[in-house]
Amino acid sequence: MKQFNQPGVYILRKANEHTLPQIYIGLADPIRDRLNNHYANKDFWEDVFVCVGDSGGILNKAHIEHLEARLISMAEAAKRCDLETKNTPKLPNLSKSDVEMVEKFLTQLLFVLRVLGVNIFETPTTTPEDKSAKEIFYPKSKGVAAKGYRHSGVFVILADSEAKLETVAHASEGIIAFRKSLETKGVLKADNNRLRFMQDYEFKSPSAAAQVVLGRAANGLIEWINEKGKSIKDLEVEAMMK
Repeated sequence: MKQFNQPGVYILRKANEHTLPQIYIGLADPIRDRLNNHYANKDFWEDVFVCVGDSGGILNKAHIEHLEARLISMAEAAKRCDLETKNTPKLPNLSKSDVEMVEKFLTQLLFVLRVLGVNIFETPTTTPEDKSAKEIFYPKSKGVAAKGYRHSGVFVILADSEAKLETVAHASEGIIAFRKSLETKGVLKADNNRLRFMQDYEFKSPSAAAQVVLGRAANGLIEWINEKGKSIKDLEVEAMMK
């Protein structure tokens, strides 16, 4: 494809079932040679996502540098992947009009990536007012104080929620690795014989959130209950019966 002879930004991904995906974000001009090099020398990745401009050359090298820097910065802030890119590049000097154009392009790119299942750049976007309007769920298991809510198909644990300090003896390697990764990134921090969420954090499902909070295998549809003691599954059944 002739587009691979243009400057571009790319994302290498290995999607792990139970832990955070491994991600590498880079740029190249042209992009073809760099991808060939990664194919030969970086063996961890399974998927590649490539972004180049159209045939009219709408994106030049500086524009691509801006996109790369923004994507890396957003991935670091969201803390939803294990980022293999070791350097954090600075934004290039662009005119105001160029920045506006590239940021508009970035918005479109993020939308396409989200459709393709790449959501490593996203952080919970609800405002405090939105959160107060959401139905809050709590762990059915006693002894750990956590709160979360459903939002656009995901489950968000609120900052200051607790998770159990240790996993159970029979916890899977995936659960152990996921919790360890969140500790390494500073999402979870040990505090008074508990782990504490230092920020709102989005999980792909209620079960993924429950497993991190409880330190064991868990069905989130049953483990999360509202103030009336009804689980997510109870509410879904009630909704189906109406």
